[in-house]
Amino acid sequence: PVIRFAEWMYCDDATGMYPSQQDYLDVHLSSDGGVTWVQVAHIASHEDWALHDIHVADYIPLTATVQVRFTASDNPNNSTTEVAIDAVTVFDVQCD
Repeated sequence: PVIRFAEWMYCDDATGMYPSQQDYLDVHLSSDGGVTWVQVAHIASHEDWALHDIHVADYIPLTATVQVRFTASDNPNNSTTEVAIDAVTVFDVQCD
């Protein structure tokens, strides 16, 4: 299966650095009810929407239940950090 999502991330860092070198959007997957998580993406700030495909089997064992977690960091807390997630879909690629 593939998890596809669109994301937008903006950070106006108080140090004047753009894009911020410290603020990120992290994406994690879990196949054991959230006991353990595997990071599958580490996304830096940018100004445009971006589409991402995560091939689940590349990162975790396939089980009946898979969870996805999106975490935005603002470290240190010295900036305006904004994140949007949209158009989340799950699909399976079939090859004949």
